Amino acid sequence: MLLWIAKCFTFGYGALSLLAGSLQFWKRNIPTWSAVGMTVIGIMLMVTAILVNGTSKTLYVVFLCLILMHLLSIANGIHLYGIVNIKHHVIRLLLSLVIVLFYIM
Repeated sequence: MLLWIAKCFTFGYGALSLLAGSLQFWKRNIPTWSAVGMTVIGIMLMVTAILVNGTSKTLYVVFLCLILMHLLSIANGIHLYGIVNIKHHVIRLLLSLVIVLFYIM
């Protein structure tokens, strides 16, 4: 049951990241490599949410995607606003931790 909840959260998080990366790519507010990275990682999260089966090897891909997503998000925030929005990244971190906990349980 918790695995399905984790998969839904992961897929939704990936879809939102895909949307954000795509929009930023067309708006050109952030560097192209960063927008493409957000889009690709969003797609990877969505695909892994569908394919993950709960084994440790498949979970590493989810964890790697979440870490890369956070790094790109920080880089985008610095590029757009010149600072890191701590509240925004704490919320992202909490969502990622919830996803990870659901996969582990």
